[in-house]
Parts: sequence; structure tokens; C-alpha cells
Amino acid sequence: NSHLEYFVLSKGSKFAKHDINCSLNNDYGSVALNGVIDLGNKKHHEIKTVINHNEENCKSYQLIKSVLNENSKGVYQGKIYVNSKAQKTDGYQLSRALLLNDDVEFNAKPELEIYADDVKCSHGSTSGNIDENSIFYLMSRGLSHTQSKKLLTNGFLNEAVEKITNMNVKFLIPYAIRHKTILILNLQQGRLVSLKVSRLILKVARLISIVARLILKVARLFLKVVHLLQRYLNS
Repeated sequence: NSHLEYFVLSKGSKFAKHDINCSLNNDYGSVALNGVIDLGNKKHHEIKTVINHNEENCKSYQLIKSVLNENSKGVYQGKIYVNSKAQKTDGYQLSRALLLNDDVEFNAKPELEIYADDVKCSHGSTSGNIDENSIFYLMSRGLSHTQSKKLLTNGFLNEAVEKITNMNVKFLIPYAIRHKTILILNLQQGRLVSLKVSRLILKVARLISIVARLILKVARLFLKVVHLLQRYLNS
């Protein structure tokens, strides 16, 4: 009955590749693997996943959303493997890409390898341009073209973000999407196990920590001054 929730936000680096291999080796295990590729400026990112269903009654869910702009390239290769022993398997895999101009490239290779009879597995991949009718509608409501495009893009990516069950982690994602970072979140039973962020966020965190310590020292000094002043007035 173990469960793994894994989320990848791939955005900041010029080139990045994530290889994820997960094996469900006990009955009633499950994995939810979701990710976002948000690229521009000639960046190249790849996500490769392999989910091995080795025992009965296991479930897997995969959703990868990609937004590509400015000569960027995104690649997703996902595979669901079902062992002959893994009856009652439930496997789902989907990748969707939003192409913001004609200079981008998206490659997808969804795979199923099934050796059991009683299973429910599906996979698919779609890619397309942003809906100009939707942009026109939003602009008619007072938004600029840039604002309309951003709103539609965020809504497209939000489907993957909403799959995160830990609210504290979900809060981090909009910030990471707005800034240059790669964020890998590993959740097990709703608890954050590991978090890897870019050097930029680490530097900001250290700066905040330094400022907090300075504020604390100033507050202590202020309290001492107030205490001395009270003693002086009482004497």
C-alpha cells in the first residue's frame, strides 16, 4: 500500500535531463508522477520515465505538461511496463505540449509494454498552438495580448500543478515558474522527502536568513535600550 508522489518542474538550465525509473514491487502500490517543462531562450530539456508494474493491483499516473517558446526543445519519453504477474494493473500516461511559436520543437514517445491480460492502461501525447480565439476573447475583456497569453499558459500548466496534494509544496510552484529554477519534489504520503532548487533560490534563502538574524539583533538591542531607559526613569 505504499504511495509515491513525484513532481518535476524543469525550467532554468540551458540543458537538463531527468531519468526516472520506478518499480512497483508489492501489491496495491501506487505512484503519481507529474511534471512541467516551461522553456524559452534556446533551452533543451528532456524527461524520461519508466514505471514497472511487477505485482498485482498497482496504479500509476503520469502527466507531463510542456510550454515551449523561443527556439526551445522539449522531449518526453515515457514507458509503462506490466509484468505477466501484474494483473489488475491501472496505468495512465499523458503528455501535452503548448507551442508558442514556429521555432520550437517537441518530441514525445509514449510506450506500453504489457504481458498481463487483466489490465487497464492508456497513453497518449498531444501538441498544438495557443488558441487565438481564446486570446481574442480575453483581450475583448480588457487584457493585453501578453496578459492573455500568460493567463492561458498558466492555466494550461496548472492542470499538472493541481495534482500536488501537499499544499506547502504547491505554494512553491508558481514562484518557481516565474523564476529561473529547476525544482524536483519528492513526496511520500504527503510528506516532503527531498527538495532540490537552483543556486538562485539558495542564495535568496541565505540572504533572507542573514536579514532575519540582523533584525533579531536589532530587536534585542532595542529591548536593552528600553530596559535601561525604564531603569533610569524609575531611579
